[in-house]
Amino acid sequence: MSEIKDKTLKYSTETASSLGLYIWDIEYVKEGKQNILRIYIDKENDGVSIDECVLFSRALEEVLDREDFISDSYVLEVSSPGIDRKLKTDKHFEMFLEAEVFVKTHTEVNGSKEHRGRLKAHDKKNTVIENEEETVEFENKNIIFVKLNS
Repeated sequence: MSEIKDKTLKYSTETASSLGLYIWDIEYVKEGKQNILRIYIDKENDGVSIDECVLFSRALEEVLDREDFISDSYVLEVSSPGIDRKLKTDKHFEMFLEAEVFVKTHTEVNGSKEHRGRLKAHDKKNTVIENEEETVEFENKNIIFVKLNS
């Protein structure tokens, strides 16, 4: 699975860059009986349009067909990460420092598994948010997800 994501990242990054886009995230998942290769694309400042998703999808399909490194049948889905996008990489956290976020954790932190606040810091071990009542520091291994608070 990781090999598929790595190769897809390589080819999709090249394709996205040629269209003035960048890759936000890639998922290769099985849903029901179907394999889904889901690619989230974005563009600096403006976000992406449906037309840009279609253009990217068609360009990438040609590359994926030519390279033919996925042996299983799959469906390619291309979309924007949306306004409530999940932050997954260090770059994502860096891009959205000071943004309002929603954090969901495995175990309670300060009496709750759900927190909202302004993203103040993120490193390899911890993520910190701040709201009107408190500053909360989370161990990253306890976090299920962090997403923008829409």
